Amino acid sequence: NTFEANIDFFNGERTQGDVNYNAGLDFYLLNDNFSNKERGALFDFGINKFFNDRHLLNIDLITDFNHLKDTASQDLNNFYLQPSFTFNGDFFKIKAGMNLTSHKDNFKLFPDVEASVNVAGNKLAAFAGAFGDLQKNTLKVLSDYNPFINPRFDLTNTQYYDFYGGVRGNIKVIQYQAQVGLKKTENLPLYLTSPFFSEPIDTLRFNVLYDNVNIFYLKGSFDIQPIEGLQLLVTVAQNIYDLDTEEKAWHLPSFEFNSTA
Repeated sequence: NTFEANIDFFNGERTQGDVNYNAGLDFYLLNDNFSNKERGALFDFGINKFFNDRHLLNIDLITDFNHLKDTASQDLNNFYLQPSFTFNGDFFKIKAGMNLTSHKDNFKLFPDVEASVNVAGNKLAAFAGAFGDLQKNTLKVLSDYNPFINPRFDLTNTQYYDFYGGVRGNIKVIQYQAQVGLKKTENLPLYLTSPFFSEPIDTLRFNVLYDNVNIFYLKGSFDIQPIEGLQLLVTVAQNIYDLDTEEKAWHLPSFEFNSTA
């Protein structure tokens, strides 16, 4: 059972000095039939300002708290400071920012940068960038992905850096993007059923394992609007995993295909 609530505040009208603000609070309570109870609260506050109606300064502050109680109690609390500045030129755009995170007084500085240039107007643009973050592995996050996990696991963060590049553009009614990248992760969650040489044997539940994994990926997306009122979206991705310890990236997809209309 999961109970969720959220509230958001933002300026509905233009403020003096053209400074926009937003603040939000997300809260949830989760409990299951194995006597696990988890609660989470996330507060975020952000401000942004446009200069000359085209260059954007943005600052976000996020606090994210989690508490899990099963046979023992675990806490996972993260703090984020994310400033960035985006310069929009006539035929190029540059974003320079950072993602400063804190967990148990351990500070990590991740990049948040991207540059793009128009090669053929709106039809073709090339881009490249780098981004890093801490991704929480909580009971809610992991059970949303895999409802059949063994709920006895360690709360931890996945740390990752994503280095990518590609092309995007518009051709008549088609909006497209093709991207290639390398994602370097630490403590990536994998899902593996209990092996037959262990006790007790349970092939209906997945244990959560963690490993350091490099992910080389290719992905593309097409957004097509052939007629007014009809939108078709197709995304395709191929992932290639290189793991430190485990034999395979257990129950993580190598090939992904999604389509909506």
